Amino acid sequence: MIPGVILVDDSEADRYLTRRAILRSGICNRTLEFDSGEQLLALLDDRERLRDEAGDTPPPILVLLDINMPGMTGFDVLDVLKQRFETGRSDSSCMIIMMFTSSSHPGDRARASSYGFVRDYLVKPASADQLKKAVGAHYGAQ
Repeated sequence: MIPGVILVDDSEADRYLTRRAILRSGICNRTLEFDSGEQLLALLDDRERLRDEAGDTPPPILVLLDINMPGMTGFDVLDVLKQRFETGRSDSSCMIIMMFTSSSHPGDRARASSYGFVRDYLVKPASADQLKKAVGAHYGAQ
């Protein structure tokens, strides 16, 4: 079982379906949900809050990040994270980032893979089995 999942998606319906798939998959028992990239970045800025909400379990925590959101898109979030990782402000080893989007466009997939720290690209809706397989590929057998 992994430490937890942070789900960043502006669609309440998509978060609901994903939360159900996560529970059915058995990959974790702790899911934090945010409807914007700004909320994710604010959490990452507040280490005490991150520990309180994500728990004291060792990293990495899984981040499922949507691309198409109002305000900051998923790619905007990746740009900020890239800058933080490069300057040492954040540690990429504390999270496994997977894009979790309705876009199956090859250009979006290629752009996401251009960020060396994006581990996977999942098209939603994802089944419990698909989530379990993706997590297993990056955390070992679940």
